[in-house]
Amino acid sequence: MTLDSTYRTNRYSMPLAMFVGFNNNLQNVVFAQALIRDERTDTFEWVLEQFKICMDGKDPITIFTGTKKIVIAGYIKNC
Repeated sequence: MTLDSTYRTNRYSMPLAMFVGFNNNLQNVVFAQALIRDERTDTFEWVLEQFKICMDGKDPITIFTGTKKIVIAGYIKNC
């Protein structure tokens, strides 16, 4: 799964966080999207918590992300 926050390219200048993975046929699958107000650690913690709820409490096996350490911190806190 990848988590990418496209930087402020929408009408409201808000980052768009997208959870994208692939299925057993190696086709891309969008699991979730969230418009977020900012890119603080607590914001990513909330997004990751909501994503985990949507996935019936299952943690992803692997997360690929950019160099944003706050994403990793948010994920580790929610494990």
